[in-house]
Amino acid sequence: AIELALDHLIKHGHRRIGFITWGMPDDRVANPVDIVDVHFQRLVNAKLRRFEYLMTGRGLLENMSAFCMLNEQPDSSQRRLASYLQDANAPTAVICDGDFRAQAVYLAAAHVGLAVPEKLSVVGIGDTPWTRQLAPELTSVNMGEEAAADLAARLCLGQEPVTQLRCKIVPHLVTRASVAELRPGAEISG
Repeated sequence: AIELALDHLIKHGHRRIGFITWGMPDDRVANPVDIVDVHFQRLVNAKLRRFEYLMTGRGLLENMSAFCMLNEQPDSSQRRLASYLQDANAPTAVICDGDFRAQAVYLAAAHVGLAVPEKLSVVGIGDTPWTRQLAPELTSVNMGEEAAADLAARLCLGQEPVTQLRCKIVPHLVTRASVAELRPGAEISG
């Protein structure tokens, strides 16, 4: 999913691409409350490593602020996002690891005077109903969750034989209005 989103943004001329994810408060990272915290942080770390690997492989990770981690506090997250989007090496496009995080990005971008998609392109992951609630509508990677849920329901209802099951779900990009071509010179800080 991250690779589909990244390649779509690169195809539109973006080179400074950021990744917006969720992070636990620092005190819970250092002292996890329970096993859920441990697994959650491992998942976040895996996503960050994958993004970093893909960016490095495309020669795009130098001289930029690659990640912005939000937390449970909306005000704190908005301040982090606003600061991130105003950084000297701010991205011209971001990938949100969940569609619902895009709403926070849209709000922070508006707060600092960046119009989506004219000044900041945004891609989500999940292709949830959130995508159509935002203005402009969010480009997102569909993870095939509806097909997986349908298969799971059929299995539970005994409508599918459970001998040996192999299910391949292939993510695909659903393009909407939140990504624009990067204009020449738009990446120059100043």
